Amino acid sequence: MRYAVLGPVLVSGEEGPLEINGTLRRTLLAALLLSPNQVVSTDQLTELLWGDRPRVAAATSLYNQMMRLRKALGPHAGRIRAVPPGYVIDVESGELDTAVFARHRAAGAQAAQIGDWAGSAREYAAALELWRGEPLADVPALQSYPTIQQLGEERILALQGRIEADLHLARHGEVIGELRGLISRHPWREAFHAQLMLALYRVGRQPEALEVYRDLRRSVTAEFGVEPGESVRELHTKILRCDLGLALPSAQPAGGQSFSTAPAGLVALPIRKPARQLPADTRAFTGREAELHSLIGAARLGTAEESEESSPTVVISAINGMGGIGKTALAVRAAHRLAEQYPDGQLFIDLHGHSADLDPVTPQDALDFMLRSIGLEPKAIPQELQARSALYRSHLAGTRTLIVLDNARNPAQVKPLIPAEPGCLVIVTSRSPLTGLDDAEFLSLDALPRDEAVALLSQSAGPGRVDENDPAAPALAQACGRLPLAIRILGARLRHRPKLSPASLLAALRTEDNPLAQLKDDDRDITRVFASSLDVLPEHQQQLFARLGLIPGPDFDAYAAAALQDTDVADAERQLESLLDHSLLIQHELARYRLHDLLRAYARVRARGLDPQENEAARGRLLDFYLETATLANDLWLGNAADHDSSACHAAGLTNKADAKAWFGAERESLFVVFGDEGLDPNRRLKLSADLAAYLKTYGPWRRAIEIQAAAAEVARAIHDRTAEARALRALGNLCSNLGELSDAEAALERALAISRETGDRIGEVRALRVLAWAFTSADTDRAFSYAQQATEIARDMGNTGDEIQILSVLAITASQSGRFEDTVEICARILEISPAVGNDFAAGDGLLHLSHAQLALGRFDDVELTLIRALAALQGSINGTANVELELGRLHMRRGRYAEATEYLKRALQAFVTMGFAVGMGYTYGELGRIRLWQDDLDGAMTLLETALRLATDSGNLYVESFVRPNIAYVHIALGEFTEAEKELQQGLESSLRGGFMHCVAEARVGLCALVYARDGAGAALIHYREVIEVVRKYRHRVEEAAALLGLGRCELESGDRASGSAHVREAVELYTRMGSALDAARAQAYLC
Repeated sequence: MRYAVLGPVLVSGEEGPLEINGTLRRTLLAALLLSPNQVVSTDQLTELLWGDRPRVAAATSLYNQMMRLRKALGPHAGRIRAVPPGYVIDVESGELDTAVFARHRAAGAQAAQIGDWAGSAREYAAALELWRGEPLADVPALQSYPTIQQLGEERILALQGRIEADLHLARHGEVIGELRGLISRHPWREAFHAQLMLALYRVGRQPEALEVYRDLRRSVTAEFGVEPGESVRELHTKILRCDLGLALPSAQPAGGQSFSTAPAGLVALPIRKPARQLPADTRAFTGREAELHSLIGAARLGTAEESEESSPTVVISAINGMGGIGKTALAVRAAHRLAEQYPDGQLFIDLHGHSADLDPVTPQDALDFMLRSIGLEPKAIPQELQARSALYRSHLAGTRTLIVLDNARNPAQVKPLIPAEPGCLVIVTSRSPLTGLDDAEFLSLDALPRDEAVALLSQSAGPGRVDENDPAAPALAQACGRLPLAIRILGARLRHRPKLSPASLLAALRTEDNPLAQLKDDDRDITRVFASSLDVLPEHQQQLFARLGLIPGPDFDAYAAAALQDTDVADAERQLESLLDHSLLIQHELARYRLHDLLRAYARVRARGLDPQENEAARGRLLDFYLETATLANDLWLGNAADHDSSACHAAGLTNKADAKAWFGAERESLFVVFGDEGLDPNRRLKLSADLAAYLKTYGPWRRAIEIQAAAAEVARAIHDRTAEARALRALGNLCSNLGELSDAEAALERALAISRETGDRIGEVRALRVLAWAFTSADTDRAFSYAQQATEIARDMGNTGDEIQILSVLAITASQSGRFEDTVEICARILEISPAVGNDFAAGDGLLHLSHAQLALGRFDDVELTLIRALAALQGSINGTANVELELGRLHMRRGRYAEATEYLKRALQAFVTMGFAVGMGYTYGELGRIRLWQDDLDGAMTLLETALRLATDSGNLYVESFVRPNIAYVHIALGEFTEAEKELQQGLESSLRGGFMHCVAEARVGLCALVYARDGAGAALIHYREVIEVVRKYRHRVEEAAALLGLGRCELESGDRASGSAHVREAVELYTRMGSALDAARAQAYLC
């Protein structure tokens, strides 16, 4: 098949030309051919055929027209396929004239770059011969399309390129007439004027050459009020002076070594120093300020004047710079900023290290270009690489020249182009790290930050096209992987298609099976950019890259790659390093790799081209790796790894609990995805949920863990595995209670308890009772104690010390909440006694935490600190445990009046609780932070924090935190004189405390009521209340509240005139505060005795 659109639409097959009658059908065919092998939506086609006022039943009409078009194609009708959301035409390589034109044009440009002017002229001529008139001349509906306009522009550039080659081949007389015609049709194309001026000058017609310039200048100034461009003005000056540099250069044979110094389509003038070859700086350059600052700063440090110890040249390589990341744009921006510091010239060359369809420029060819750029005649340039490099360095010695080596393949391509002496700056861009460049400064580019990516989209789309408040804009930038090239492509589409919006482009990307298909235009194609990096690699590395798209999570290690490739980890590491060196991977941390979002999409596209059975086998090996290693990691975590032989441990890279923790942390997201695969065998899903349970209980995230255990319970119920169901329900209940969701926790745990009792699972029964007891410590101390007692009896009857120690931990909590702090101390002593035999450090750590809480209430502050140091050691590795230690350390420092230290500890604890989603911990910590602000007389700050704590408590139904917080809110109201509000909070706090059985909170609320009566009604009224509350706090031996009550009583007695009794009570409070180690409180109490 042959398709032609560079003129009227033509289609031909082996049987000859095919007639496409009817304007609508020609329009449909043309629209499909402008986007070959890409889906064109029915909406686009409908709008094209019938404009803004679609016909009734437009979809049916479009279908009918498409059927007629396919019928016209005869045996080739299958080339047009219906693919949601539209249609696509299948076009093979070489069948479409626009693609053939582009290939010839690129070949012409490449030939020109290496000085093969005859080859360049030949290729450009072949490209131009494809044109039969205006593109799609018989399809008026498409004449305003940007693609058609772009084709016209490319034709003009091809004409400029061919004429440039003709000028180098001394065909001046042949092109003069053609150029006059082109100027009449394109009067503002200065390149054509310059070429005509040069051709006339070289055939001895200098006056006519000058007249061409005068005509151009007269027209431009009259029409636009500006002067002609710099390059044509310079040429005019040279012609006036009969500059010898305008003499005809020697024509080079095919394969010759000279270069044109100008881009295709501009006149190639022999350049004398100083050369000015930097490409134009892009107007849409956005962000990268830190990288730009680093680049410019390193360049300035590398100058001989600024640093005697600097290297002879500064080479800056953008490593880890995947294709499309913006390396060239950054290099050009930096070069323009630095240009004034390098007055002897700025050289630029594209080395085509990773250019699609173009071979890398050899060092010999690059040096030929560079030497001609600095003014050498071709005949003065030696053929040998070493001689060229030496000559190049000699001419740059003593100069201040800036050299940009763009798109380098490897160090060998770059090294001959590095000057030898100080004063020059070399900026290299490459997709490879170029670590072989000694003394280089390396700069790695990553995807743009979110705000910079959105700004680039806005600039690329043009004014008013992207609303800064449109949520689709950042989402579209993210869908592009925040890759500058992809963003520019979509930005250009928005600029040229007024009816498109970021939302519509985003929808197209999200619904596209291959989103990369949307990321291309006439000149740029993300897929080709990626392919140019991948296709140079060995087949097995290409295969690994494709299979990495099968990885379920965001990142992976060499063991996962080894499973995919069915190889050993050492070989996998070598392959991954190669992919990393070619910027096809990102190594974001040691031994961990990830794919950029768009590269992940490309990997999946490439995987479709592999053998499906081999892909399925690779997927199976990867799944086995995750599941088997999860089991190993869990056994190591629980200390049960004896069942695994040493070779298995070594193969997985895990040998101890620390390894297991690290592996779970790294692979957590991948394991979540694996578990979420409903096609996975149910028993394997249950095993994975069980293997994850212990880790997730310790490190979270708890909300995700709840989802997993709830799903596991459903899976177990579906396959009638009651033991697994009860296990999942216990884990679910535990997690729900941690998040303060007591009703959900109770339902899950009661169900688990019933199953265990029905099946005779005594261990399951103990554990369900234990978790129920823990859940109710936040709401009902008596009920929690009852569950714990039942669990204790069964555990002791079974000799189950492992579960008993955890039940004791719950009993310690209930004892403290009931105000029985001495009992808590005894229970914790039992925990510490049996924990070595059980080997459960976390249980010992919990016991020490509960002990410290009791010690603080009993006023044993010195003991608290020592206890918490031991607890911290035992709980290393537990985020929640460590956070609880920091919470208690914060409370201790707060009681000692060290508010700054207390705040730091509490903030660290809060951060951990927020990460875990631990509602109880969050509420309690906000409450203590609020209490510090209260004691610092920051009433507004205190109220904000305390109300946050109360909201967390009430939202989760946590009576314990509510009972603790409300009296402190009341103290803020008392300080503000808001006595009604204070009384309300105290009464509610007292009711919550009594309902939950939190007797030490009862004591705190009663002391608060005394403070309220004192502030509102005076010392006399408060005396009776303080005398009553003294007995309460002494009953529970709550030393902190006892000291507060004694101080309040003594103060009231002093103000009532009973100085003897008042002084005695205040001194008693001072002594108690002093024994506890609360110097600040002691000093405050002492002040009442002065």
